[in-house]
This record gives sequence, C-alpha cells and structure tokens, in this order.
Amino acid sequence: MRFFILFFLALFLITPAWADDITVTVSGMTCEACTQTMEVKFSKEESVENVSASFETQEIIIEEKDEQKLSDEKIAEIIHWGGYELKEIKRH
Repeated sequence: MRFFILFFLALFLITPAWADDITVTVSGMTCEACTQTMEVKFSKEESVENVSASFETQEIIIEEKDEQKLSDEKIAEIIHWGGYELKEIKRH
C-alpha cells in the first residue's frame, strides 16, 4: 500500500499539470486554407498552447496552457469570424 501511495505522489510531483483539450466541431471548413486560417487565429490567443484543425473531420483541437482558459464565447467568436458554423464545444 505504501508503494502505491509513493508511486502516485511521485507521479503527481514529476508530471506537469495536464492542459485541457477542447474539441470544437464546426461546419463549413472545406479546404486546407480553411484549417490554416483557424489554426493561425486560435494560436494568437494567449491561453492556447497548441491547435490543430482538420477539414476532413470538421474539428479543431485546442490545447490550453496550464492555468489559462479559453472561453466558449471566445471560441464561438473566432469560429464565426472565420465564417463557419459552430456545432459543438467539448472539453476533456
């Protein structure tokens, strides 16, 4: 039992806090230029660590920086700015 407690404590201490991922489902991205536009726009946000968009799946995966959050309202604003329809925002 002591081993497991020490193991999980060590794992917690040496592993950085996991950033939250956000999966945004959109409608209307039809080409690589669409995905690049969304990646550039989201990457300019201070709270975004990494972003990847795919027109094939109509999804944008956003990784947030530790202790920083991108609001649903800001996500919707960026999606609508790009001319796309926001279908769903999933945080995991």
